[in-house]
Amino acid sequence: MRFLLLLFIVIPIIEMWLLIKVGGLIGALPTIALVLLTAMVGLALLR
Repeated sequence: MRFLLLLFIVIPIIEMWLLIKVGGLIGALPTIALVLLTAMVGLALLR
């Protein structure tokens, strides 16, 4: 139970940190485009 709670806290923090790092490397617009692209791929896979 404690491990699961820790996972729900740590994974979003790592994801935000990584998104900021990628945004710093490739720029804001390509980062937003990449996020939208992965969201569309996820939606297509869900169907």
